[in-house]
Amino acid sequence: MGGLLHDIGRLILFKQAPRHMAAAMRLALDDRQPLALAEQEILGFDHAALGGLLLHKWEFPVHLEAMVSDHHALREGSGREAAAVIHLADVLANAMAWGGSGSRYTPPLDAAAWALVNLGGAALSALLPAMEASLGETMSDFFPETGGRP
Repeated sequence: MGGLLHDIGRLILFKQAPRHMAAAMRLALDDRQPLALAEQEILGFDHAALGGLLLHKWEFPVHLEAMVSDHHALREGSGREAAAVIHLADVLANAMAWGGSGSRYTPPLDAAAWALVNLGGAALSALLPAMEASLGETMSDFFPETGGRP
């Protein structure tokens, strides 16, 4: 659930503040930085913070709120390990170009998140082909007429 909701704040920003997000996207492209950093510069907050606030307002469980709000910057407290998993998945998805949420540059991998997930490089290397195969199967389910391509 955290993986599905982690960028909900970005969807809201694109819908409700398109000019600000266009400026953030230009800044991110010009400065070759992840979009979340440009959001911080333009808006004073990023999509993760907004997403966490929305989940709080909508009375989602606290651990989901933490996963969403902390997936770019881990904080102490409940949900830290789950936020670390979402962070790692987000970095991997960006690095492997599996979809996109507007950011052209991969966010930096947080060392604390990597330590919390406790997944060695060899294990990650072995996991990537299975992840790609699973993604391909899922995309084929959604877009069968195009062989999994949107």
